[in-house]
Amino acid sequence: MGDSEKTITQADMNIKSYEDLIEAEKKLEKLYVEYENILSTDPIYGEVALFHQCNALWTEIIAYEGLLAGKLYEGGSIQPLIINERKLYLTQQRIVDLTESSKARKSNT
Repeated sequence: MGDSEKTITQADMNIKSYEDLIEAEKKLEKLYVEYENILSTDPIYGEVALFHQCNALWTEIIAYEGLLAGKLYEGGSIQPLIINERKLYLTQQRIVDLTESSKARKSNT
């Protein structure tokens, strides 16, 4: 291994996976605001409240999904990576879903 190459440790991978998750969560939060603004202009009563309920439930679900994914690795140094990667995948999927829904709603107005 050359001087310029650095060994990537499990701790490094855990930190990187956490940073990636935080970045995706920030992107999702921005999308929530945009989507709520779209819902606020839509004449269908109660959608904003339902959207808030969905987000609260989704937050709980993603936490449990992460714990479930990491359960097999409990006590191991890879567990945080497994949890973060599962939560990242689900967050990215939520971003895709809300982005598509936003586009559909915008095209209908």
